[in-house]
Amino acid sequence: MKIAVCLHGYFRTGQKDVAKIKTFAKTEEVDYFIHSWEPKLEAFLIDLYNPKGFKFEKQKDFREVMEDENISQEWFDEGFQREGTMYSKALIERSLSFFYGRQQVLSLIDGEYDWVFVTRFDLGPRYDAFPSNFLLTSDPTKVFASYFDQLNCGMADRWFIHNQKDAEIHATIYDRVLGYFKKESPYITLMTEGWPDSEEFPFGVTPTADPQQFSNVVLSGGAGGPLMKYPKWYCVNNHALYKYFFIDTNLYNKIEYL
Repeated sequence: MKIAVCLHGYFRTGQKDVAKIKTFAKTEEVDYFIHSWEPKLEAFLIDLYNPKGFKFEKQKDFREVMEDENISQEWFDEGFQREGTMYSKALIERSLSFFYGRQQVLSLIDGEYDWVFVTRFDLGPRYDAFPSNFLLTSDPTKVFASYFDQLNCGMADRWFIHNQKDAEIHATIYDRVLGYFKKESPYITLMTEGWPDSEEFPFGVTPTADPQQFSNVVLSGGAGGPLMKYPKWYCVNNHALYKYFFIDTNLYNKIEYL
């Protein structure tokens, strides 16, 4: 069995987490692929992972991309003062940077693989780096994702495991997200007029513990009441963008949460 492990982002991984990654599926044939925003770590990371494919580049300024694509943070934030809130770092330029890195590393895959695993470099310090309950004998037609207590809103971006064909679809995510951020896109319409697999709950700038937010209706067969309508500024949300991406690419019904 051949496995591709795709790592991207900034390297903020402890030694214990490196060990977890390097021993993943250690009885199988594993190739590593890397996209990194830290060219200064190129020699270190190549020595650490011996990747089959890699791309190191300086951090791009995605504000320039936004200008070229007519994507406006100000348009999303009309009537909302993002600075000073817990959402101050939830910016379009940061989302684009993340999705660009993920698309780049998935696009580096060269060869035929039974499973493709994609994750961030910085995952280990924040969450378990690899899902301990994933079995290599799992159904290859499924896309495996990390369980998240707010599936009504979106999907965790921690890691995904899928077959190579679905990984190739996943490798279009940045290009698609550029479209999702366009004014009046179908993504924004759904978020603001009735978000799939959600339940309406009181929403504000400060977090709420309302149970409707955490009902995870996708696991129980769907909502019984009104769907949630989020404010426009909340559309700048990687979790929601991921959920729409899988809906948009017809992979949503293949998701299995671990």
